[in-house]
Amino acid sequence: MGFYSIEYSWRKGEHPTQDNFNPDFFLKFGENIVVIEAKADGDDSDENKAKYRWAKQHFKTLNEELKKNNIKQQYFFHFLSPNSYAEFIEYFCDNRIFDKKFRSKIEDLLDRGQGVKYD
Repeated sequence: MGFYSIEYSWRKGEHPTQDNFNPDFFLKFGENIVVIEAKADGDDSDENKAKYRWAKQHFKTLNEELKKNNIKQQYFFHFLSPNSYAEFIEYFCDNRIFDKKFRSKIEDLLDRGQGVKYD
């Protein structure tokens, strides 16, 4: 608890809100770290959309800095909900999770309608 904090902001009604959240899991394998924020199926609240958007940018920036400094460590961030657990485990067990091709159903839901480009 409180191990790694990510700042995010969003609008709660008419009021801008700034807060922090702590991802639920960090799974380290060699130079790769998979960061997981667990959510309920279908929980596409505005707050979760903000958390997801800000965390993706956070880890993108962090990975760019690590690469720029010739540090091989790399972070892979995912929101994950029960309806994608089995698929996540498959990708994780055969190392495809590090190919950046895994997308959970909650990630698709959170990105929907936000004009997001998939890399």
